[in-house]
Amino acid sequence: MAIDSKYQQKGLGIKLINFIQSYYYKRFKKIIVGTQSNNKASLKFYKQNKFRIFKTEMVFHKHF
Repeated sequence: MAIDSKYQQKGLGIKLINFIQSYYYKRFKKIIVGTQSNNKASLKFYKQNKFRIFKTEMVFHKHF
């Protein structure tokens, strides 16, 4: 999930999370999100919205 920086801190992230949870509530038992471990703002956002860290892994990207 990503919110353009000019639209952050306006409540759109929580609205999106709430929509996803209500829309998929009957179909799925959990929602998994990913973020970088050094992205403190993202980690704080997810923790404030009842997500928890259940796995960490290293992912390598190659940009061309």
